Amino acid sequence: SPYATPSATLQLKDGSRLYVPAHLLARSEGLSSLNGDGEYHLDIPHDVAHVVVHYLYTDEYQCLRPKGSSMNERLAAEFETSIHVYIAARDYKLPLLEELAKAEITKLGSGLGIPLLFNLVKKAYPTPSMNDMWLRNYLKNRLKVLFTDPKELLEWDPIPEEKPTTISDILLKDLLELLRENFASGPKTSTERLHEYQEDPFRGQPVPATDKEQLGLNESEEAQALVANGKVTPEPLKHEIDPENDERGAAKRDVGLTKGEVSI
Repeated sequence: SPYATPSATLQLKDGSRLYVPAHLLARSEGLSSLNGDGEYHLDIPHDVAHVVVHYLYTDEYQCLRPKGSSMNERLAAEFETSIHVYIAARDYKLPLLEELAKAEITKLGSGLGIPLLFNLVKKAYPTPSMNDMWLRNYLKNRLKVLFTDPKELLEWDPIPEEKPTTISDILLKDLLELLRENFASGPKTSTERLHEYQEDPFRGQPVPATDKEQLGLNESEEAQALVANGKVTPEPLKHEIDPENDERGAAKRDVGLTKGEVSI
């Protein structure tokens, strides 16, 4: 009988303990591999372990009452717990709990502003796996709203002052500052700018020279090169005086004057 099975002890990250029938841990490949003479060390806090144990008993998601002095604080705390549960379900290979956690993240996240949501995800999941496509797509879909309503983006400060920053943090902060300046400098929205680009994607780019202009430029450059190499003697410019022609012109003027012509 499973009721005759001794209980296993779950030693948690914060030092607390939970007790669960050992046969239930066999449902998880990740948990069953941690067996240490009836004691299992889990690197998760008490509130997350409660959700895991309740799932092992009932196949349902249930969390403890979240802490906080306001509804928003309690919602944020519960959302952060759902992120931790999602990570634990992936680590301990509990696929059904992972799906339940995804549904919880989606439900709770819909009530949070984008700046707070991203900060909570970063706090709970500081080093996410690049193979975690569900989380990447979830965050990407939440970002889409910024293309139609950027006001939340303008209020976002992604770098808490008390924490050290990384290069990616600094780049993100600089990008947000540039966007704020861009929105403050003109009445156009990001959607309007996107439509302008779609209508004329080459706006603001230099216009390439025509074939005729390019041909004339090439001929001019080639002529200058021949003169520089001494292969061609440059012709005098129109406003320059050729000495030989100037002497002939003066002689003709003298002859004309002797015949009584008037020089103007």
